[in-house]
Amino acid sequence: RDEVAMKVKETLPKGTVFIPPYNHKYGTVGKEIFEDLKYWKGTYNHAAKEESIRLDYLFVCVGGGGLIEGNSLVAAAISPNRKIIGVEPEVGIDAQQSLQRGKIVTIETPRTIADGAQTQHLGELVFPIMQHNVSQIMTVIDDELVQDMKFFGETMKIIVQPTGCLGLAGLRKRWTVVKFPKAVVVRLFYPVAMLI
Repeated sequence: RDEVAMKVKETLPKGTVFIPPYNHKYGTVGKEIFEDLKYWKGTYNHAAKEESIRLDYLFVCVGGGGLIEGNSLVAAAISPNRKIIGVEPEVGIDAQQSLQRGKIVTIETPRTIADGAQTQHLGELVFPIMQHNVSQIMTVIDDELVQDMKFFGETMKIIVQPTGCLGLAGLRKRWTVVKFPKAVVVRLFYPVAMLI
């Protein structure tokens, strides 16, 4: 993925600023979501007043870290007692190892159907925010992603790519541990959430 990005960058006209999705000072996918904080906070506060909703868990796919970074900032602002759970493929545990070791770990490109999570390492700009806000990184296998792609297609009538299924796969795996949680699953690439 990084190699392809570098090849694309080489073809751009001189002076063009290339902004990768998860590690650039001008912004990331996650920071774009954070810009919508007023909308999210307003929606959440309205729902909380109407239904006394509390957010216990936020399950977010993890590749380079940009999406979970922005979502963790939003979740921290609207629900301070929540747990943010990152979910990555079992064959690509760079985020899990990085949080456990307290430094960015680089791995070989993981072989998984979740191509958006085929990153070799977290972004250095997003890692400190993840260390502060993310409670845990859990892993799932490709078969679980296939099951959730079927769920999204058959039940919700939407097509979701494998990486976008990481959050739901994490929730389903943890569901046996958590009794009646209020959880939100964020799927790639837009802040489309599903309240469980």
